Amino acid sequence: MQILTTYHLYLCCPQLLSNPQTNAPWQKLYVTRDDHAFMTTMGISTNTFDFILWAAFASLLPVKIQ
Repeated sequence: MQILTTYHLYLCCPQLLSNPQTNAPWQKLYVTRDDHAFMTTMGISTNTFDFILWAAFASLLPVKIQ
C-alpha cells in the first residue's frame, strides 16, 4: 500500500496582505510564524531564518554585561 502525501504550494486569503505597501510579505509571514506559508514564499522555515539572522547579525547586537 502506497501513501501519497500532497502539498499545496499556494497561499490562502488569511496569509495575504491587506495592504502590501505597509510591510514586505515575508515580514508578516515571519511574525505569524506560519511555517507553511513562510516556506512556500521563502523556501526555508522560520526557525532556519531565525538561525540565519542570528548567525549573520549577532555581532551587531548589544552585549549583555553581567
